[in-house]
Amino acid sequence: MEDPEITCPENIDVSSNGVTCAGDVNLEPAIITDDCATDLNVDINFEGGFLDNSNGGNISLPIGTHDVVYTVYDDCFNSSSCTIQVKVSDRTAPVAVCHQNTVVSLNAEG
Repeated sequence: MEDPEITCPENIDVSSNGVTCAGDVNLEPAIITDDCATDLNVDINFEGGFLDNSNGGNISLPIGTHDVVYTVYDDCFNSSSCTIQVKVSDRTAPVAVCHQNTVVSLNAEG
């Protein structure tokens, strides 16, 4: 009996969500096959979290580059893994907030 085969989705590049310094990431499912069983479980490990028995899903990651590891398990106690990189960048421009009732005073010297 051989290990199940797993092919990871492509690497992901997302922008932060504009509210926090984190990016909302939709992880696509990996392609999995096995000669032992048709009932396969996939776990996903990432910085700060774990998706149990979930081949894909939504996660939130801080700004930076992160390894996300997909691991498939079959009924014969074999496993295989693959890794993608998720890059979260802050591409949201800052927004100035001006208060309408703010008064600024200057003395004679400016």
